[in-house]
Amino acid sequence: MINCNLIFKWVRWVALIPFSIGAGVLVSYVCSLMFDRSLPESSEVITSNRFEPLIASFISLLVAYVIAPMYKFKTVLLMISLWLFVLLLLLLIVVFKVKLYSEEYSVLDGGMRLLMTVTGLALGFLVVWLVKRFKV
Repeated sequence: MINCNLIFKWVRWVALIPFSIGAGVLVSYVCSLMFDRSLPESSEVITSNRFEPLIASFISLLVAYVIAPMYKFKTVLLMISLWLFVLLLLLLIVVFKVKLYSEEYSVLDGGMRLLMTVTGLALGFLVVWLVKRFKV
């Protein structure tokens, strides 16, 4: 006999990374659409470009915390390390001027998106840590 709880638990582990990152990107896209409609044209580029990575990284950590069937805090730490690994890899590509598809890449807007991604990870970690500590 197949245990449905066991299958559901494994499906949650398999879906964790794609759904958490997808939810973060989707929510940041929806927020950028709201920024574009509600702010004047002179400031929409500044705010939407800078807040998208913050929202995406923050929401992806919260969704990973909710989806994980057990070891929720360790899962969030794993997601943070995955985000930081990807950011470090991309930063190394820029610093060492690695050519991908015959093009060199550079950091746009002074690294503000990079900083906002790390800030979103820190805020997400803080929220998860407070939830774990106070069992909200």
